[in-house]
Amino acid sequence: MSTTTTSQSRIASTSPIASDSTPFSNSLSFSPGSIDLLVRSRRKRAIRSQSSILTAILEACRTPNVQHWIMVKARLGYDTFWHHMNSLISQGMMETMYEGNKTLYRINAKGINYLEKLETD
Repeated sequence: MSTTTTSQSRIASTSPIASDSTPFSNSLSFSPGSIDLLVRSRRKRAIRSQSSILTAILEACRTPNVQHWIMVKARLGYDTFWHHMNSLISQGMMETMYEGNKTLYRINAKGINYLEKLETD
């Protein structure tokens, strides 16, 4: 039994967890306010204008794409994507194509004209 106690004390003395000073204790010096600032800065999102969102969607649809890739390229969430996409389709600026079991969206001539108008403004 004494060898077990001796080996446990040897492991405890060499273990970095058991020691009071960890290698990172001096390098991290956050105050409570700085941690709160880091959390808040990650939550902020860029606020974009409606025209910049429409431009991003139309640019992403120059070649036929599925919904997921348009959302990725335009950096949009699901609800925002469908809000703008429905308005573009109803205004006749986008076309819906069906290829097998995929639904593809692409810009048409009216959408290209609108995109050029947005880019010149």
